[in-house]
Amino acid sequence: MKRIIIPTDFSFKTPKIIEAGVRLAKKMNVAVEVIHVIDSFEYGINFVISESTPIILPPNVLNDQVGKAQEKFQKIIADLKNEKADLPEIFMSVKTGFVFDVIAEQLRDPEVVLVMLSDKSQADYNYRDVSVNLSEIINKSNSPVCVVPNLAPFRDPQNIIYAFNYHDQDIENILDLQKIAKLIGAKIHIIHIVAEKSIKDVLAMQGLELELQSKMDTQSTVFKIIESKDIVKAIDDYAHIIEADMITILRSHRTLFQGIFGSNKTREIIYKTNLPVLVYQEHKAQ
Repeated sequence: MKRIIIPTDFSFKTPKIIEAGVRLAKKMNVAVEVIHVIDSFEYGINFVISESTPIILPPNVLNDQVGKAQEKFQKIIADLKNEKADLPEIFMSVKTGFVFDVIAEQLRDPEVVLVMLSDKSQADYNYRDVSVNLSEIINKSNSPVCVVPNLAPFRDPQNIIYAFNYHDQDIENILDLQKIAKLIGAKIHIIHIVAEKSIKDVLAMQGLELELQSKMDTQSTVFKIIESKDIVKAIDDYAHIIEADMITILRSHRTLFQGIFGSNKTREIIYKTNLPVLVYQEHKAQ
């Protein structure tokens, strides 16, 4: 089943991230799976966990925790139904184990089309800042990961930025993003940031535009080169100018790109922007 997954600890930020996932899922015609993990650390259990060897908690403890999670989930769903009459299919899975291990296992499912996290999430080992473990979360995922800031309003994206860096996978990501943008009626802004624009940059952007024109409808796509020595600031400034609703980047693990869109820049963008950030992970070599 094609679905968006949302790991949650049922803290104060949970209703917002579930609502955001529901809004996207309805536009994308996919389901939503909310995942809650009963954390082994809480019970002093210190061994490796997997789906094949789940931890066994005393029935009274397990039933109590599952019951509380189901009660909170049903309350959120009831509130959503009061606001939105037509919801996509949405269900909850309660699992036991080490939080990150369990979440990471779910991220490998090819039916998962998107993972949604708040900037502090249950997937972050006892709810530490997402910047500590975001790289690992993305590394484990076969699908894009959308990080939604706790305090940012989430609305249906109308202007989506894709920060382009002449990577082999950029075309694939843009085509995938365009499918989402078409469903929600959004415009994609493909930007490339350079310290000083050259004719080589102009020709490369023109080449990208021509290649994409042969593969998709580019009428709702903007192509732009921005001169700046500060990549993160340039992205954030342009986002403010166009009133962007989402920033999209490719996190590459290749050394050549590490200083541009590697893990450090990914964390910095999430820290500095108040917008949702959609992160594609570079495919690993076969």
